[in-house]
Amino acid sequence: MTATNWNAKNKEKYPERGEGPQIHADKREDVVSGQDDVDDLLSSLGF
Repeated sequence: MTATNWNAKNKEKYPERGEGPQIHADKREDVVSGQDDVDDLLSSLGF
């Protein structure tokens, strides 16, 4: 079964399942979890 077939079959079965990587930002310190974190990161990089 290809990923496309799996996605098509299971979208109806699991509508709440998101697209892309699933990251638990609340359990990790190396993941930004909001716009303020993004702004701080960009600022620290000189943007």
